[in-house]
Amino acid sequence: MIRVVNHQSNWQTLAQQWSRRLADEFTPDRVSVTPIGAAAVPEMAGRDEVDLLVTVHDAGEAKHIADSLLAQRFYAEPAWTSGLSWLTHSIDGESRIRLLVVGEKSKEAIDALAIRDHLRSHPQVAGAFSALKRAIVAEISSNAKSYESGKAQFFREVLNAARGSCEQPK
Repeated sequence: MIRVVNHQSNWQTLAQQWSRRLADEFTPDRVSVTPIGAAAVPEMAGRDEVDLLVTVHDAGEAKHIADSLLAQRFYAEPAWTSGLSWLTHSIDGESRIRLLVVGEKSKEAIDALAIRDHLRSHPQVAGAFSALKRAIVAEISSNAKSYESGKAQFFREVLNAARGSCEQPK
């Protein structure tokens, strides 16, 4: 079942803990870790999870790092609408850590940071996104693929606005 919750105060703490853990394991000269998603946008609602962007300085190492994480109780999520492969680890049965492991100069990294920064600087857009997430869950309740598909158009609009190529999403 998919649940959308209000912004959780522990998300930032979890992001910091996992950022340190990943930096310790893979060393900061190999990876950088930064929060993205609802956990990185104050007051934004989302699933009870912390999304982290793990950028690899040497893009060729992304697969090696992902394979190492998969061997440590992470699992790969299906890439339904975004085409991105997330690695996920359940913390307590409900909360999750999700990692997007990509090259630091990749389109995926640039886009993820642009979306995060745009939502942070436009609270009304973050609020509209929160409302959309709640509406999708109210309609479909437990279908993760439908949830992701339902957010896709809004996500594209936010990305286009972040790039400066269209008006703010409504």
